[in-house]
Amino acid sequence: MFAIKNFLRVVNYRPCFVGLHSLSRVSGVRENALLPCLYFNQVRGKRKSFESLFKSDTDVPTPTKKPVSDSPKHLTPREINTILTDFIRKPEIRNLAADRGLNAKHLRLAFVRFRALCLSGSNLPVELEIVLSDIMVGAALPDDLFGQFMAFAMKIYPHIQCKEELSRICDLRDPAAWYPLARAAGRKIIFHAGPTNSGKTYHALEKFMEAKASVYCGPLKMLANEVYQKTREKGIDCDLATGDERVYCNPENVPCDRVSCTVEMAPLQEVFDVAIIDEIQMLQDPQRGWAWSRALLGIAAKEVHVCGEPAAIPLVRNLLATAGETVEIREYKRLTGLTIENSALQTLSNVRPGDCLVCFNKRDLFKITKELEALGHRVAVIYGSLPPGAKLMQCKKFNDDVDPCNVMVATDAIGMGLNLNIRRIIFVSLKKIDTKSDGKRSLESISVSQALQIAGRAGRFGTQYEQGHVTTLRDKDLNKLKSMLSSFPEPPEKAGLHPTAEQIEMFAYHLPDTSLQSILEIFTELSQMDDSLYFLCNIESFKFLAEKIDSLNLPLRARYTFCCAPVNIKDTIVVSMVLRMAREYSHNKVMTAQWLSRQIQWPPPVPSSIADMTKLESLHDVFDVYMWLSIRFPDLFQESSDVKKMKTTLDDIIVKGLDSLSRLMSNAGSDGAPYQVFNEMFEETSFRPRTLAHELVQSGNISLETLDRLKGNWAHNEMSSQKETQSDPDRSSTSGNRHNLLMT
Repeated sequence: MFAIKNFLRVVNYRPCFVGLHSLSRVSGVRENALLPCLYFNQVRGKRKSFESLFKSDTDVPTPTKKPVSDSPKHLTPREINTILTDFIRKPEIRNLAADRGLNAKHLRLAFVRFRALCLSGSNLPVELEIVLSDIMVGAALPDDLFGQFMAFAMKIYPHIQCKEELSRICDLRDPAAWYPLARAAGRKIIFHAGPTNSGKTYHALEKFMEAKASVYCGPLKMLANEVYQKTREKGIDCDLATGDERVYCNPENVPCDRVSCTVEMAPLQEVFDVAIIDEIQMLQDPQRGWAWSRALLGIAAKEVHVCGEPAAIPLVRNLLATAGETVEIREYKRLTGLTIENSALQTLSNVRPGDCLVCFNKRDLFKITKELEALGHRVAVIYGSLPPGAKLMQCKKFNDDVDPCNVMVATDAIGMGLNLNIRRIIFVSLKKIDTKSDGKRSLESISVSQALQIAGRAGRFGTQYEQGHVTTLRDKDLNKLKSMLSSFPEPPEKAGLHPTAEQIEMFAYHLPDTSLQSILEIFTELSQMDDSLYFLCNIESFKFLAEKIDSLNLPLRARYTFCCAPVNIKDTIVVSMVLRMAREYSHNKVMTAQWLSRQIQWPPPVPSSIADMTKLESLHDVFDVYMWLSIRFPDLFQESSDVKKMKTTLDDIIVKGLDSLSRLMSNAGSDGAPYQVFNEMFEETSFRPRTLAHELVQSGNISLETLDRLKGNWAHNEMSSQKETQSDPDRSSTSGNRHNLLMT
């Protein structure tokens, strides 16, 4: 390499030189220009006549050979930095970069990395080193770096070479045009608007059951399953379609004309007589809002019945106006009364049958449950991460007049999708932890919409508790609750959108060597939408999984599908199992129920602590992911029926754990310290920088049990070697650093 560089320097400094930077001076600033060699006077910079090229060697002045000491010197970092600073400060450089698609942000980031390359001093491209040397001796201008810089920038940002085509792909300004079947259906839209317990969904479901071909789109698996069960109980044919399950009423598994599904599974390629879209205010959800936007604009039905809060009416009207459609509004009043009590509960000894205490974190939920059981109450428990089967069992116990379980402790999970015979709602607090997209957490007040929805669960038409009551646990929260319940919720302003698999595939066609994570980042940056109506949903979970599986040999469509799996990226167990499944898929290996059992050490024992309960919930999520993937990749995930049986068994184990919650809390300690430790670990595995240990576990290279054994061995080795290292500080430092390298 040294010999080649010196040869090029000699050639470059002859009167006729062919350096790429020199060619760029002929045509102005150009990158990678390949022009005929022109003969220049290097000293004066003038072009000689064509005839002069044919003069004999005697007519050409013989250049004076420079001594070795006069050859181009090695540039110092300071000199290189000066050259680069002069280069980037020139307005014409920034304008040229902008003309080639490099915006100010990318220009800045590309320059930072380009400068780092130049200052590294090692393995510099020969052409780049020559240009820098020429600029230093005055034989070239800083502008001549542009070609090298743009070539470097295009490697970092390959999309700038096809930015126009990519911008057309991610043009999201008219999502209504994506669904020609819906536009051709001549749809009639009816909005059933009302509070909780107003019967709005009931009236819409009557149309669903009467129609010849209909679809119900619900926000939760439990709601979709409930509609399916009620329809079948009336002797009406109906299928069930959720992300992880498909049930046909026809024995031959032939789809019928009526289906109850989760909103993400809404079939857009079929034409229905009636479609129901429940909880339409979820359009504004940061993660799932896209599914309601897709269903509202894309479902092809003669009548579309939309159910939700009245506050969502303006947004729904505006969205449908872009499709040339209007909305008929039908408003409903609450069927039963709701009274806000004049005093707070103050003490748990005032809890009565039919009461439901609402907490906003699991730690409060478990502590209050333990105290209530100590007071002699039988308590039903519901929280967000509790599997649907276990939730339904808890609801059944609470609603059963004969069952001694007549008090409930729940999180805000009861706000949607559960039919409960609640006499009184008691807010333990009015604040909840809010996690931002960057992983930062803060304690925020619940919204007016959340307060109204949860409070509305008190009192249920046709039960012994038709008159509902609501209060708070503490006096200081009562006036604030009264203010919330007398207010109108803020109307949702925008609806969510999400890149489709087809759009990602078209991006990948133009960027074949770009990772899925980078494609998503480029899509987010280039996407255009009507900011007055839409926002791009949070895809951090998608990008997280895309990064994790980037090294696996997967087709793009399979890669996209794995990243769409219902995974809580904060759950180390679930993430680790998804990565193992993706790795097995990349090797075209069949994943049986037996394979899954070995991975999760099935069957688990009855939980003896809160941490054990949490692990069981994670295992349930693993089963959900397997079944979700089995619908999309049935050739490799072949035993969904066996896994479903394992899920049912796990539901029973979890319910047994809930029945002995006081014992679990006692094992956790009176102050709940072990749960706090787990909660901190749970938070640590989300968006904080990950240790090598976490990376190894999540990648599936080692199991949690193996990591625990390694930690034990390290601790034992550290203790046994303390005496040996007391007289040798260097050895002690080396040993400690080895441990810290893995754990920090």
